Amino acid sequence: MRFLPAAEAAVAAGLVAPLQPLFHLDALWIQVAGTLCNLTCTHCFVSSGPGDDHHALMARDEVRNHVADGLALGAKEFYFTGGEPFVHPAMLEIIEETLEHGPVTVLTNGTLFTRERVTTLARLAAASRYALELRVSLDGPSAAEHDRLRGPGSFERALGGGHDRQQPGRGSSSCPCFSSDVRSPAAVATSPPRP
Repeated sequence: MRFLPAAEAAVAAGLVAPLQPLFHLDALWIQVAGTLCNLTCTHCFVSSGPGDDHHALMARDEVRNHVADGLALGAKEFYFTGGEPFVHPAMLEIIEETLEHGPVTVLTNGTLFTRERVTTLARLAAASRYALELRVSLDGPSAAEHDRLRGPGSFERALGGGHDRQQPGRGSSSCPCFSSDVRSPAAVATSPPRP
């Protein structure tokens, strides 16, 4: 079994821990939006925010290449994250193309859903044989708790399209996911399972 020459040299020199070869991949996570985000959350583990491009948006061709690489390694599902994935101007097209290969989950702060975007997501979900899941992060059961971490008005904006998101079509769902430091239980609203 072989590794990249630079990795082998680093291991031989004792500079890094031994490497484990990758033979199979079940799920592929893609940071499609880089570190660009429309919010400035105090707890962001990748330091994302408006205008923060220390990791730039991933080009659509680059996403296609990563999906193809993942498929070659056996990936059966795809996750998109950021920053905020929906700041990517081609996010809907990326979702559409990836849904041709497997289920897609988008981790989002939920604040950028317009009626047009929700309608398009519903169309994509209904047209795909694979599931489209939207996971909307909420950091508390109230605006006061959530907005303390994500900024004023972000709770209402995240929930503003909640009614529309619960009806996007077969195979899709909205999952408000509470962070682990919140003492209230997570709320999960999903559409009926596909036949």
